[in-house]
Amino acid sequence: MQAAPEEIGTALARLTDRLAGMSHAWYQGHTQGGDGVVRPRSEHLRALVLELAELGREAGSGVPAGVVPHALRAHALADQITVLTADIVAAGPSPSTRTRTVAALRAGYDTLWFDGWA
Repeated sequence: MQAAPEEIGTALARLTDRLAGMSHAWYQGHTQGGDGVVRPRSEHLRALVLELAELGREAGSGVPAGVVPHALRAHALADQITVLTADIVAAGPSPSTRTRTVAALRAGYDTLWFDGWA
């Protein structure tokens, strides 16, 4: 099933609202991702940043292949995720890219909090 355009904003807001105000110690805490790897939350978010950058390229954001976003400190990851997601939306993603963007944002949320999308 393909994601509706507004689902990107909903998934982004849910993730970034929860990230707001998290402490440095929280970002350094470890959790297991969907890939089964246990690593600091900040590293899981960095993986999401790279995935969103690639989805932006696919959507036509104009970022050249091989260019990756700078690795930012943990407190700036929510802003970086917001900007990359806005780039995807501005590029007018295909239904497939839109669906994969929503899935990536939801997976990022689920990796960090485990309480699902009820």
